[in-house]
Amino acid sequence: MIFRELESIEILKKIEKYRKISLIKVIIIISRIGLLPVVCCLIVIFFVRFPDGVKCEGYFEQPNKIQIFSKVNAQISEVFVQNGSKVKQGQPLLIFNSNEIYSSFIKQNENMIVASNQLISTEIQIKSFIIEWKIEYRQKEREFIQKTKLYEKGLCSFEEYELAKNSFELAKLSMYKLIQLSNELINTIKRIESIILERDVILDFLSNTSVISPIEGIVIFDDDKYVKGYETFKGEKIFEILPDEKVIAKLFIPEKSASKVRTNQKVIIYPAAFPKERYRGLEGVLFYLSPNAVSGVFLGKVRLKSGTVKVKVDGKWIEKSLSYGMTLKAKIITRKRPLYEFLLGINEDE
Repeated sequence: MIFRELESIEILKKIEKYRKISLIKVIIIISRIGLLPVVCCLIVIFFVRFPDGVKCEGYFEQPNKIQIFSKVNAQISEVFVQNGSKVKQGQPLLIFNSNEIYSSFIKQNENMIVASNQLISTEIQIKSFIIEWKIEYRQKEREFIQKTKLYEKGLCSFEEYELAKNSFELAKLSMYKLIQLSNELINTIKRIESIILERDVILDFLSNTSVISPIEGIVIFDDDKYVKGYETFKGEKIFEILPDEKVIAKLFIPEKSASKVRTNQKVIIYPAAFPKERYRGLEGVLFYLSPNAVSGVFLGKVRLKSGTVKVKVDGKWIEKSLSYGMTLKAKIITRKRPLYEFLLGINEDE
């Protein structure tokens, strides 16, 4: 078996060697008859790909401030930032006092345990009562039927018949205890539901005891007002975050081409004041795409890697700042297009 495997390996090595030799021979033959440039051109035409995508227009605008509101009614315990300071995404801004709420949460947990134990105990009592009641009820029913038959035949006294009848009626009336236990069970369940609702409110508060920055930027707030001990109310605006980007590009994407566009796609932008024939394009990433089209266009927003454009002056590249309202042309890179499609004029949309 081992010898067969060794022979197979040797054969594979020889085949690989012949393949290399034959490939070299083919290249030599092609070069001798002058076909090598043709083959190289075909390889370039069919295998070289260029970035291609959706063309659109737009303009530069100032990023909107992000407003942060209080989600709970609470007292500020500590503020971690100062007005005008730069913050990172996910950085804590302030924390609310949650000691009293946490104590309430512990107490509600204890109440939940007591109510759950009471519920289990009541369920056991009901099950036990039903089993005992069925046994007693059937026994009293049989005794009553037996005494009724004997009394009709004159084989037992009226007192014995009445005793059996009363015992049977009492067995029926004992069902009221079951109703009482059932009501107790229902009340316990309602109590547990009420505790769960209160716990959910407390958990919601505890999950919002800290306020964090959703983006990177400059934090703006009234540092004389929002200090330790200040009572905030739910829905109150506490902070504003000015995004770190100086400008963003707003694009108007044609509806017919929007199916190929996705967020996080690369975008090449050419400001109208700096045409691509003379200036380098700006790179960015599409971070927003509107869910619906308005007047035949989708709205897109691009986060630029730089707020400046490189301009060639006297043979040197210098940076010029972009300004709000400046119009632009852009290409959203959606795929790599083969060279032969450019040469043949093949359009993917057709």
